[in-house]
Amino acid sequence: MSAGNLNRLRQDSRSNEYLDASIVIDDRRPGKEEGPIAYPHILARHRGAGSRSNPRHQWKLKFNRVELYDQNRVLDTMLRFPLIQRLGFAAFDAANIENLESDVVRLHLNGEYWAMYVEFEVPNATWASK
Repeated sequence: MSAGNLNRLRQDSRSNEYLDASIVIDDRRPGKEEGPIAYPHILARHRGAGSRSNPRHQWKLKFNRVELYDQNRVLDTMLRFPLIQRLGFAAFDAANIENLESDVVRLHLNGEYWAMYVEFEVPNATWASK
């Protein structure tokens, strides 16, 4: 994310305006050895209500329609207790209960480690059609 866009977010963390950003996802894990994939010019903003006062804001990421991430156009992140939150998603998975896809991610913002999050797909029409 450009320094200018990051400063705009910092000045008004409660804004719902999406700003231009790029993201690189290194998705190497067993069964998924794709390596880093760049997603230029996605849209990003902070999400949540009370959590927007936390300096390590939660994020909402909107991918381009022509280049989705794991068939998802929008991803949200949660910041508080990411490993415990991921266990909740995993419990639903283990019980074969229909659930949102999720994963634990480390976010580096402009090259610097920012925070650990749980990212999850947004329960929208795309999710319902899977």
